[in-house]
Amino acid sequence: MDLFYVSADYQRQGVGQKLLNDLEKSSNYTSFMVNSSITAKPFFEKMGYKETKKNCVHLRGQDFVNFTLKKLLNKVDFI
Repeated sequence: MDLFYVSADYQRQGVGQKLLNDLEKSSNYTSFMVNSSITAKPFFEKMGYKETKKNCVHLRGQDFVNFTLKKLLNKVDFI
């Protein structure tokens, strides 16, 4: 998954949860992976994603940290 954002005007209103749930339910995939910022990480963890890796990128003299998270889906839950 790439670039999953919700406008600041609609955060903490369940919009992201609804979008992500609908995406997972309508997909034929059995797992999802996302590279998440440190800010968005708690949202994805709340949605059942588990950290698999901490990433650190050094760019122009600064270190940037993000996290790779993965979720395995049980498609039986969506029938």
